[in-house]
Amino acid sequence: MKTSLLLPVGISLAIALSLGLSSTFSHAEDNTRQCERAQYHLEKEKLKKRQKERSGYTISEMRKIKDRIERLEFDVEHFCG
Repeated sequence: MKTSLLLPVGISLAIALSLGLSSTFSHAEDNTRQCERAQYHLEKEKLKKRQKERSGYTISEMRKIKDRIERLEFDVEHFCG
């Protein structure tokens, strides 16, 4: 009688543990994906800034680019480091 009660509890515990581990792995995978995405967009904004510096720019354009770069650097630090 005791064995029959322990078996479903043991199976439930095993399922709960595996779900917990899989959510941990998917969370790490999401962070990796967001890290890569933030790094990509940061490089893209830095390139845009260099192009604007060469071709001429307005102060408001550069301020927008600078703000985006700061936000992306924060994202990279958060997700990658």
